Amino acid sequence: MKAHPAGFRILLLGDSVANGGTQVNDDETYPALFGALLAQKKHNAEVVNVSAGGWSVLNEAAWLKLHGTLGARLVVLEVNDRDLDQSFVGPEILDQHPSFPSHRPLSGLGEILFRYALPRTGLVPSAADPGSTGGDFQESHAKVTLNAIGEIKNFAHNHGARLALLYWDARLPVSAPQQKARDALLAWASTQEVTVIRPQLNKSPLADKYFRDQIHPSVEGNRIVAKILESSLSKEI
Repeated sequence: MKAHPAGFRILLLGDSVANGGTQVNDDETYPALFGALLAQKKHNAEVVNVSAGGWSVLNEAAWLKLHGTLGARLVVLEVNDRDLDQSFVGPEILDQHPSFPSHRPLSGLGEILFRYALPRTGLVPSAADPGSTGGDFQESHAKVTLNAIGEIKNFAHNHGARLALLYWDARLPVSAPQQKARDALLAWASTQEVTVIRPQLNKSPLADKYFRDQIHPSVEGNRIVAKILESSLSKEI
């Protein structure tokens, strides 16, 4: 990938919401669909999807510092409710979690059994990535997350890129501390003049159609998000 693209490059950082996981094809994720919409409208622009299931904002900040903005002029950071207090996910998770193996499965049947069937019985750990599992909200972690988002903004600015936030609301109850952290993030974005795109498909009458579970968008949900991104950000390209 060229470090200095001829056109307008958008770098999208995210977790499984942007990555799609195993249940959404790469070309059906909202970053891919967003890029396709830009191409249809003759924008000389491309979208680079940098995401992984289970990543926290701290993982995304670490990736950015290691690899840079890849010549992007706009960095879109996807943040969802579960990200607000999620800690850094290190390499020790490999082979300790069913979603992060270091090798190919021995067989397709074994993969179905240990990744999907047995976790539902509680006999083996859940295959849900760390960013999709809940627990008591950690306000101290939320402060670290907000600081990391500030670092991402500063890093992008120092490399000639603007930051925009895509805030993704899940279909899960939001605790008072979680709401406080969300409000703090949105208030920070307002004072920093960071564009916030917030689809809020969780409030739609068609939410069942737009979500494939309580957190992740379905293929149709990805299409809607892509359209919202195109309409919200095309003026910045």
